[in-house]
Amino acid sequence: MSDIEAVASLKKSAPRWKLPRIVGGSILALIVLSWAPGIFGITAKPIAGNNANSLTPERANQFYDWITPKPVRDSGDWNEVSAWADSLWKSSGKEALYNTVAMATAAIIIAGVIALIVLPWTSRALARARPLDLPHGEKNALNRYAWRGIGFTTRSGFILTRAIPEYIYAYILIGLIGQSAWPLIIALALHNFGILGRLWGEVMENQPTTNARQLMALGASRAQAYASSFLPESFNRFLMYLFYRWETCIRETTILGMLGVASLGLQISLARGGAQRAYDEMFFYVLLGAAVIFIGDLMSFFLRRSLTKA
Repeated sequence: MSDIEAVASLKKSAPRWKLPRIVGGSILALIVLSWAPGIFGITAKPIAGNNANSLTPERANQFYDWITPKPVRDSGDWNEVSAWADSLWKSSGKEALYNTVAMATAAIIIAGVIALIVLPWTSRALARARPLDLPHGEKNALNRYAWRGIGFTTRSGFILTRAIPEYIYAYILIGLIGQSAWPLIIALALHNFGILGRLWGEVMENQPTTNARQLMALGASRAQAYASSFLPESFNRFLMYLFYRWETCIRETTILGMLGVASLGLQISLARGGAQRAYDEMFFYVLLGAAVIFIGDLMSFFLRRSLTKA
């Protein structure tokens, strides 16, 4: 028997798990059902409703006209785009962009610093009576239960803070503090504290513990093992997740800015709420937000690459 025939024979005799096939078939059936319910004898209202202009080339062309800068629509000269963009940038775009970046950056720094402080108390390797399963003196039952309680409480804090959406925090804090940038910053910081705690905690849990065990065997404390081993070895991935959540903060700040804080979101809301919706201005502010995220992604890439080389 050749190698190919042997492989084919083994493939035929290998046990097959039916669950992936069942799940795949169910997903395929749901896709077909959502697009063609008549096949299954189900009468459903079309997604487009009674609007005959929905999802048509004419409507796409109309939208293209809407997002075309107004001076270009009036004159047909694309050379006027730079003057139009410069006017928007100086009048409101620059301040809105700076405020958006400042609020998102402040929120992620607050969330990151607090998460770094709390993180060792959530670690299943460190937050226990015998850290890293090393001999750590005789521990009574009270000590063991105390460490379990600390770990459970801090991990539950991460879960609770990330379970509540940012806009819920923002609405509550605006009622408590008043309308300013701080309700937005605190709301984003609370939510991202929970998310960063979860992501960074997973990184720490999967980090090799050889160096930390050696340090603790030589007499290092939990804090010293965390600061000298876990944190430096995980820092590159910590940084990646920090920038990822910062990008999300930019997006959420834009959305929450519609609550009235001077940001890109407020400018988008004002452009949308006029007598005639200024889609061109809305598109301009959206592009500003996208440009910031693109620049942040490049910064993250080059910074992490330089750390890897170092």
